[in-house]
Amino acid sequence: MSLQERRQRRCAALCIVLVAAGGAARAQLLDARGMAMGGVALPGSPGFVTRVNPGYRAVPDRSLHAARVVTLPLGLVQTAADFPTLDPDSADPDLAALARLCANLPWALAVPRGDDGLAGHPVRLGADSSAVVLSDLQNAIALADLHVGSVGRLLDAGLTLDLGARKGVVQLALLQPFVRNELRIELDPALRSLLAAPGPVAAATTARLRLDGTLQAWLSSGITYARELPLPVPRLVAAVGTDSGNTDGNDWMERYWDADRDRVRAWAGVAYRRLFGIAQAGLQGELALTPRGAARSGDAVLDLGYDARYTTASPGLDLDSGQAVDAGVVVRWRTLEIGAGVADLLADLSFDGARRDHYVHDVAARRTTHEVLATDQRVTSDIPASWLVNASWELGGWLIAADARHEPGGTGWHLGAERWTRAGVALRGGLELDQRDALQGGAGIGLRSLGGSRLGLDLGLLTQSRTVSGERVLSVGIALVLQ
Repeated sequence: MSLQERRQRRCAALCIVLVAAGGAARAQLLDARGMAMGGVALPGSPGFVTRVNPGYRAVPDRSLHAARVVTLPLGLVQTAADFPTLDPDSADPDLAALARLCANLPWALAVPRGDDGLAGHPVRLGADSSAVVLSDLQNAIALADLHVGSVGRLLDAGLTLDLGARKGVVQLALLQPFVRNELRIELDPALRSLLAAPGPVAAATTARLRLDGTLQAWLSSGITYARELPLPVPRLVAAVGTDSGNTDGNDWMERYWDADRDRVRAWAGVAYRRLFGIAQAGLQGELALTPRGAARSGDAVLDLGYDARYTTASPGLDLDSGQAVDAGVVVRWRTLEIGAGVADLLADLSFDGARRDHYVHDVAARRTTHEVLATDQRVTSDIPASWLVNASWELGGWLIAADARHEPGGTGWHLGAERWTRAGVALRGGLELDQRDALQGGAGIGLRSLGGSRLGLDLGLLTQSRTVSGERVLSVGIALVLQ
């Protein structure tokens, strides 16, 4: 197989994993129930909770959580329709499209798609020249630094062995697909001033934008062990059947169940995983924007220069790709449940057969260069740890849930509520303070049964601003619920 064919297969592998495996990647939360409740992570729902907190593997499902959820990846068509070219041999990579994808992998349907300003103004690495009108640039990027990202497990598949309450639960995971997207953008003071100033633009001004974007896909296999912790048994339970002062044969049983309900229960879990890299696309560089001449702010034309390094890789199933450790605990008292977990501890990921390209466009010299720095090189990157602290409380027919969730792009805060009516309809709503400290809102409904069958439906709506421009869009999630 030629080197070019290998590179084409690498990029095709990343496209397949990103597009065809549309599962429960968190940051683009496909759990419609959680979306409706402000993006909160819910025990028993697909996606983030069991990925970050392996202790939940041993926690018994409650009645409100016991269901199988099949999410419909409505954003699949959007993603496939404008998926950018990643192979530097097939076409000039579009810096703007790559930044758009690193900021937001649209697993859920987004209305509108977002970042239309970037989509309409491609920046082709290797092209002889490129320019943009300042007013278009003001619509395309936000007037602030940006750091967003996520790590999502697309499919939670494996063999679970329940060894009993005293021995715990073991899960053997085999080739679970994961995706990481992360984007960091930094604006220098000159660019901030250029974007904000309504007055004339000086011809000598040069503004700069630094960009660091990452897309990675890998498979993970490993083992998870979780069990209930042997906490002290309440005195009343230990004394069952020994109270000689009461002869009522039913009283001891009632006191037993009351004590069992009131006692604190706790579970803990740990997971060790091996990572097998599939594909990677990384872009690090700087844009230089220079006005062609003095002009009014909105009419100014900016020449785009760039100095960018672009890395693509896909070694297939390399047994030396990397490893990761996850750990978590869960505590339950009556209907109050609190969990804390961390994933991707000491995690790293290596790719063999990487190619590194260097693109430079010098506006002043009117010169564009493209140099292949390395081929078949081994590259290694650290995977940032993710953590989750979550709580849920069932009270009088209401479910109240909240969490603090940290991922590669920062920390988000979520609060949501759910209420089931007598007609078998769930009303849901919630709020999110996202990684950009923007307040988002969610709402939706759940149907316990469709036409009297065991099939239910969840519909969730959640606003989000995971866009380079900061534009707020509406995410739509639909899931089928098998009771």
